[in-house]
Amino acid sequence: MEARDRLNFHPNSAARSLSRRRVDAIGVVYNYAQTDDVNDYFATILHGVLATCLNYQQNAMLLTTHEWTDIAQHIGTYCDGRVDGLLVIAPPHDLGIVEALQQSNKPWVLVGDLHPNPMASCIDIDNRSASKSATDYLISMGHRRIEYFAGDGNQRSSKERIEGFCSAMAEAQLPMSPNSVVPGRYNPPSGEERARELLRRPRNQWPDAIACGNDGIAFGVLSVLVKNGVRVPDDISVMGFDDVASAALAPVALTTVHQPFREIGKRAAEIVLNGVSGSCEPVREIVNTSLVERASVGRRKPY
Repeated sequence: MEARDRLNFHPNSAARSLSRRRVDAIGVVYNYAQTDDVNDYFATILHGVLATCLNYQQNAMLLTTHEWTDIAQHIGTYCDGRVDGLLVIAPPHDLGIVEALQQSNKPWVLVGDLHPNPMASCIDIDNRSASKSATDYLISMGHRRIEYFAGDGNQRSSKERIEGFCSAMAEAQLPMSPNSVVPGRYNPPSGEERARELLRRPRNQWPDAIACGNDGIAFGVLSVLVKNGVRVPDDISVMGFDDVASAALAPVALTTVHQPFREIGKRAAEIVLNGVSGSCEPVREIVNTSLVERASVGRRKPY
């Protein structure tokens, strides 16, 4: 069933309703960073947003900045007549963005954050379950010493993915050490730094496998490992998360968790447009993920 059918979106009636709006545009709010992995993430979601806007003869306005604090402070400005609704991609959970959105009197949706506020419209994956499944896969491949390289601490997804990893390790009754969960950021430099720290340990203290909070971290890890002669996956397996467009082109093709970013973007735009056309009910949706097996994860060889 098409998303517009689930929304009771009928093109003729939707077009009549949308034509009464002032500017016929929705705002896409994002903290844009100059890293290829984040650009892939954003660009693919945006592709889905634009597809929906084109379908309903709407415009999309990009509202980007390098600082989320700036975005939180300018929500009111964004809603001063520039746009009819807002689509906010992967906001941090600690800056009061939801409170600012609630004061905007515009329809809005969070992408990549299932906010606990029941009045918040959200669309995301089940980060805990997806991370647990990825770790379960590593365990099923015989890996026992597994470390997790985490993303940004102020992102709800990072916390949830750590919880999924820890759950899988506990269920398999595998020991965890101070190195089992390593804090970091959702970008390649974070993965590079963590990998260099790992290589400074004695060889017998290396993990069998590394589960990464996102593909960007995994790209950084792979880059350092390969440059230093570490065989992936023979010496260390590496698991990503997201399946961005460049995941298959990594130094070793990346096994990862696939998020259907384009479909998420399309659906998020439909939620906002449905709100613009009169629906006041919050929408909370969880999208399915899948594991993509490539070359970066292999079965553990006996010691």
